[in-house]
Amino acid sequence: MLRRLTVLTILISAMDLIYFAIVWNIRNWLIVDVMHKHIVDQDRLLILWVCVTQAFLPREILQAALSALKCLRSMAWLIGLSARCPCR
Repeated sequence: MLRRLTVLTILISAMDLIYFAIVWNIRNWLIVDVMHKHIVDQDRLLILWVCVTQAFLPREILQAALSALKCLRSMAWLIGLSARCPCR
């Protein structure tokens, strides 16, 4: 099961990176023309956004799998460990 979850995580991460590449190519049109916004540092915002999504994707997939298997105690540990701030 862990192997399947790993493959699923890799596939969804790859799809997320493809989505990011599309958004990166049309970022100016999307932000200025569609959303009618002016974001000073839109490149940094998009890069940080993809970093956050790539960092939390494995946690979300494991959390969904544990929830589906009704392993709530393991899920509680996973959530507790991922919520711990390493910057303290």
